[in-house]
Amino acid sequence: MSFVRRKVFICDHCGEVKQPQIDGVWPFEYIEKPYGWGEFGGYHLCPECYNAWRKLKKQAESEDDNG
Repeated sequence: MSFVRRKVFICDHCGEVKQPQIDGVWPFEYIEKPYGWGEFGGYHLCPECYNAWRKLKKQAESEDDNG
């Protein structure tokens, strides 16, 4: 039996799982977030949750600007 190592990104909000894009050969591999995924404060978000978070953030910032 062989050992298979897999890395995945898990959305910290909805739980969606996606494999990252990995370039290079272990142990010199470069791991890149899947397309559309975002990160803030150490949390990973899928594209759907990330877009919702960005909209909420923009709304909060515009309300702060308006007083």
